Amino acid sequence: MDIHSRTRDVLGQIMATLLVAIFTLPGLLVYWLLRPRETLAERYERDLTEEAILQDLEQQRVCPQCRRRIEPDFVLCPTCRHELRAECAACGRLLQLTWDVCPYCGTERTPQEEPEQPEAAVAEAVAAVDWELDSAPDESEAED
Repeated sequence: MDIHSRTRDVLGQIMATLLVAIFTLPGLLVYWLLRPRETLAERYERDLTEEAILQDLEQQRVCPQCRRRIEPDFVLCPTCRHELRAECAACGRLLQLTWDVCPYCGTERTPQEEPEQPEAAVAEAVAAVDWELDSAPDESEAED
């Protein structure tokens, strides 16, 4: 009966039974060494558990920037403040950032300008000062 709960292979079931019947005690020892470790019910339960875990992982949403878990109705990531969704200007419903039009009211979505990065602003200011210094006449030239 043990072999019936471990494999569906009829030939394997017959061979295991004959092995034990012909060789008795040594055959029983060989069977115990060669038999599958888990029963079909255990394998089925393990497969169901793995499938449930994979489905849960697929359903979890994460922030594209910091990879932390987020809820489906979040507008901003609470950790890194990355914008996840935008609000429609006409109806106020939440939209995906990739949508060009609101599917709820049909209003065209105008992309908001990205705020200027502080590093870029500093680099531009430094470049402007360098340009002013290079183009300003030297004091020695002004005295002549």
